[in-house]
Amino acid sequence: MNYHTLADKMKQAYDPIAERYRLDDERDAMGNDHRRICSTLSRISSSFARPITVLDVGCGTGRYFHCLKNVQTLTGIDVSEAMLQQARCPVKATEITIQEINLFSANIYTATFSPESFDLIYAIGVFGNGCAPTIELCNKFYDWLAPQGVLFFDLFDTSGLPVLTKCRKHIRNFIYSMVPCALQEAWDNRTGWLPFHMATQAGVSKLFTKTRFKEFSVKSTPSQLTLGAGAKLECIAVKENRTVDLNKYSLVAA
Repeated sequence: MNYHTLADKMKQAYDPIAERYRLDDERDAMGNDHRRICSTLSRISSSFARPITVLDVGCGTGRYFHCLKNVQTLTGIDVSEAMLQQARCPVKATEITIQEINLFSANIYTATFSPESFDLIYAIGVFGNGCAPTIELCNKFYDWLAPQGVLFFDLFDTSGLPVLTKCRKHIRNFIYSMVPCALQEAWDNRTGWLPFHMATQAGVSKLFTKTRFKEFSVKSTPSQLTLGAGAKLECIAVKENRTVDLNKYSLVAA
């Protein structure tokens, strides 16, 4: 997948469903998955001794804005302008305590920010189908984080998938990666298919060891997913070489 063109493909997928997605967010905000992630974001953002700056990667309709505490400025980016329009009236807007929210359209793989711009960077429901947390992207996050800053993201844990399903996805991804770019584009246009990134706890942990992050935690957590019951990998990394008890950011039960 060419990440420079990925934004266009994701935009085509999400622009037409932005209003329905916003309505789904209202429903999902009542579920256990949302409450668990919201608790984690609240714990992380509250752990700083001063008001912080935050980057929400793939903010969508603003589903998690209300979970953040102690935030001076939130920057929300998404490839879909239609989703950002919905985010101007986010979920549980009356509970939001953020002093300033800035929203703009961007492709995270090509976006640029000044070094040490954020205390917290998070991406919920972004990685997996099409998008991947690559070594290069994680290193960009590291550069954008201020000293002692925190990165938090999740993605689908594929370790529990049936063997046949995993084999099919591996084969399809392999074939896609081997064909010329022109055929990939024709395939994308015809099917709307995006590569599904196979992620396991061991695999994501190995990825982190190749990044500039030295302190990280990758946990598999039971989750109610679109495809049914399953599990998600929820990942926390901290910038700087220092002794940190990642349990203070640990993912709490709903």
